[in-house]
Amino acid sequence: MDMIERLNSAMARIEETLEESVDWNAAAKTACLDTAGFKRLFCYMTGMTPAEYVRRRRLTRAADDLRAGESVIDTAIKYGWSSADAFSRAFRRWHGLAPDPWRKSGAAAIVCPPVSFALTVKGGKSMTMTLVNLPETTICGLSAPFDETLYPTREALRHALWADTCEDVPGRICGAWNEKGSAAMDGVWYGLWRGGRYLIAREEDRLRPDTGEPVERQIISAGLFAVFATERGARAWEALPALLHQILDCWLPSSGYERRGEDILERLHLWTDRDRRRAERYYEICLPVRRRGE
Repeated sequence: MDMIERLNSAMARIEETLEESVDWNAAAKTACLDTAGFKRLFCYMTGMTPAEYVRRRRLTRAADDLRAGESVIDTAIKYGWSSADAFSRAFRRWHGLAPDPWRKSGAAAIVCPPVSFALTVKGGKSMTMTLVNLPETTICGLSAPFDETLYPTREALRHALWADTCEDVPGRICGAWNEKGSAAMDGVWYGLWRGGRYLIAREEDRLRPDTGEPVERQIISAGLFAVFATERGARAWEALPALLHQILDCWLPSSGYERRGEDILERLHLWTDRDRRRAERYYEICLPVRRRGE
C-alpha cells in the first residue's frame, strides 16, 4: 500500500468514527506515521487543524440528520456535544442559525466534504448548499452544441456564448446590455447544460420584445435541487467549473443524495452597471437530486 492509499485509509477511519471519539493515534498508525507527524501533514495539506476538520464534518452531518427529522438533543449527543446548548452554539457559528430556526427556515447549510488525498487534496473546502424544491420553470434563449473540434473545453463554449465580442447571446436576446442607462442585464439569467448543448436563457417576460431570434424554450421540471453558490464578485469561467468539480467529486459521493438525470442548471445573478456587476455578481449551480435509493 503506497502513501496516498495509507492516508486515505486513515481518513476513512476518521470518517467512520465521527459519531465516536476520533482516535488520531489509530489514524496515524494506519497512515504509518506518528500522531504528531500525521497532524502536521494534515494541517499542511488542508490548511486546517484535525480538530477543526472533525468539527466541520460533524456539523455537516448534523445538518443532514436534522433535515431528516432527528431531534436537536439526539443529534448533539450523536456527534459528541455535552449539551443541546453547546451544540446549538456551535451549529449557529457554522451554519448561521440555531438548529430549530435553521430547519424551519430551509436556510442554506455550510457543507464540508470529506478530505481525500490524491496528487491534490479533494474536499475540505466549505461550500454554501441549500436543498430547495423548485417549481416548474420555462426558460427561453439560444444554445449551441459542445463540439470538441470547435471548443477545447465546456468552459470555452460557455465563454464564447456569453462574450459580447463573440456570440453575444445576452445581447441578442435582451438588448445592448453594456449601454449606459440600460437595465437589460439586471436580474437572474440561466445557463443550462442539457443533451450535449449549453443554453443561455431568461424567463420569457425578460426577453427583448423585438428579439427577432428563433428562441428555444426549455422546461426545468419541478423537484428537489441542491443549490450551491459562489462568492460575490467571482468570474464565471473560473468559479463555475471549480464549484462543479467540488460538487460532483467531493460533495455528491458522500452526501446521501444522487442526481436526477444529467441536467446542470446555472443561475447567474447579474447587473447591467459594470462596477456593480463586478462587485456583486454571483452564480449558483442547481443540481437536480433525490435521496439515494429513492
